[in-house]
Amino acid sequence: MINDSILITEAGFIANDWASRSKLSLAELNQGIEGIGDAVLYVEGDADPDSILPYIKDLSAISIYFSTFSDGRGFSLARALRDGGFKGKLQAEGEIVPDQLRHVRQLGFDRLVISAERAERMTEDHWIDVAASALPSYQMHISQKNKRKPI
Repeated sequence: MINDSILITEAGFIANDWASRSKLSLAELNQGIEGIGDAVLYVEGDADPDSILPYIKDLSAISIYFSTFSDGRGFSLARALRDGGFKGKLQAEGEIVPDQLRHVRQLGFDRLVISAERAERMTEDHWIDVAASALPSYQMHISQKNKRKPI
């Protein structure tokens, strides 16, 4: 979880508005914590989706942390959660690079949060340019046309 974080939108950088929400770990969730309410479940990208799926009806928000840009397990987790029926907000957080923005969108993430340090290295203008040019993939176009999920 990033303490000093920036939410990336198509219009640019804004403060992460989830920073003030209650934080919930997978261990707490598995202990049977009641009153999840507006809490955000924070998990690492290597979390087992089967440990989360039984709770998805109670969760309104999940943040998946990417510890390194080269570890795609967070993308697989997001896909498994969406395929498993999670309808809430899904956030990618951590070591995401602009080139991964298309994957973030395709796999059902609603939000993308990076550290303030990363935001200094990969500027707001760069993210906006990438967002504008990250057109849907061919598979997404065909699947939407045929009303099937992308591969």
